[in-house]
Amino acid sequence: MTIDPTDAPVPDTAASAPVPAAPIVGPGSATPGYPAAGWPAPAGPGGYPPPPPTSSSAIVALVLAISAWVVCPVIPAVVALVFASRATREIRGSGGALRGSELTLAAKLVAWINIGFFLLVLLILGSIGVVVFLASMAGVSQTT
Repeated sequence: MTIDPTDAPVPDTAASAPVPAAPIVGPGSATPGYPAAGWPAPAGPGGYPPPPPTSSSAIVALVLAISAWVVCPVIPAVVALVFASRATREIRGSGGALRGSELTLAAKLVAWINIGFFLLVLLILGSIGVVVFLASMAGVSQTT
């Protein structure tokens, strides 16, 4: 029995052909069906929408609360508390259109810690001043 080489199965060249790569899109150009380069693809099925913007009052409150430790101890901390409460009202009233409640919480904590620390230092220095004053008065009354 002889085998005829012309009877051999012919491979399907369409199935084994390499898959073409996605077209390369340069900056500023767009190929139909592809987003422009440099911009994220629009949210589709399974995609994530962009997050809501952060409240600018919350950012200002946190910056002021942190700067209260460096610039001036109390005044920026009090202003930060005002901005934080304003941002909290904005965020709650937006119905999810604004975010930043974590920033307002952090700003309030940092500002109150700053004010508490300032009052503690003021109390300690005041106590030392009273002790020094009483000691100087006791020294004056003993010498007369």
